[in-house]
Amino acid sequence: KGFWQADEQTTAQLAQQFASNIIEHGNPGSGHTHANHPMYELVKAQLSAERAAELEAVLARSRTVTEQPAAQPSTIREVQVTASELAPDRHAEESSAAKGDGERAESARSGMSPTWYWLLAIVAVIFGVGIRRGLRANA
Repeated sequence: KGFWQADEQTTAQLAQQFASNIIEHGNPGSGHTHANHPMYELVKAQLSAERAAELEAVLARSRTVTEQPAAQPSTIREVQVTASELAPDRHAEESSAAKGDGERAESARSGMSPTWYWLLAIVAVIFGVGIRRGLRANA
């Protein structure tokens, strides 16, 4: 598209690295790497005849695999969760009850620890003090 103008040496180096990756690891087969993409003609033009033939062999294997219908249809299976998997951790509740700390058991059920309540209270006090000072400065 003309966004980047690379010299011939850089273009050849990129083409060789791209072809090496495809030859060594196989063709991912999606997006710009599907076996029938016109980009491969540009890449093969930058390679030696032997390397271009190796790349074409990998692409040909990729084409035959993608053109054949799947042996078995793909399926999606819904995950079934049992009620026991949804129950809260009994060990945590038992340890809190054993300590006699009703506050911890309550905060575990509500999802907030007492530390969060204290932090929220401190923030509220600081906010209130700021509003009060602002009102005094305007008066």
